[in-house]
Amino acid sequence: MRVFLPLLIVLLTSLASAQQPSPEELLKLAVHEQQSGNLTAAIRHYRQILKLRPGMVEAKVNLGAALSDTGQYDQAIALFSDALPSATDKKPVRMNLALAYYRKGDFANARAQLAEVHQLEPGDPKASRLLANADLQAGNPQEALALLDPLAVNNEGDMDFQYLYGTSLIAAGRAAEGAISSKLLAMTWNLRCVSTPNFPGSTPWWVWPGTRRATPSPLNPPSAKR
Repeated sequence: MRVFLPLLIVLLTSLASAQQPSPEELLKLAVHEQQSGNLTAAIRHYRQILKLRPGMVEAKVNLGAALSDTGQYDQAIALFSDALPSATDKKPVRMNLALAYYRKGDFANARAQLAEVHQLEPGDPKASRLLANADLQAGNPQEALALLDPLAVNNEGDMDFQYLYGTSLIAAGRAAEGAISSKLLAMTWNLRCVSTPNFPGSTPWWVWPGTRRATPSPLNPPSAKR
């Protein structure tokens, strides 16, 4: 029996290795769980991936997005920060980092990250609006308006924008200047009573810059448009 024991151990080890999913297989499974809204399972699978392959940027970013969506902002921030230097496309990672800071209520750090995104793409309206809101939350409505004024003409029917814009105008003392209509003022005050702006959550790697329903291969994540 002793003669065959080493061979038996080798065979059992090989069998266990064959049954262990690869990081790529786990990534597909984790992405499916995340898209299905099963964040607990997705988080577990992403953690498994990072044990097998600690440097996988896609797993770090997707895990960070799942953690942020479950309110675990400090862990999400740590993952996004760790992924940022190695990411070939830094914009979506930095945006997710900013959103995690924002949702945590750390507007100073959120603004710092959003300013970097805005500097890369000054014409990106999403980055401009988020940066403006961070400015407003930090008590700097004039800086917020410098970003929002150029966007106002193209966003007259956007309720979230009107809330942010109207609130910034009121905070900056510009309501009496005629720069904001009585209709916009009424809309702003009414919205303030019933809702808050609908700002996005973190975005998993595979859907950037599309919607959460976009499903390109998670092994070939799309790059943000430059």
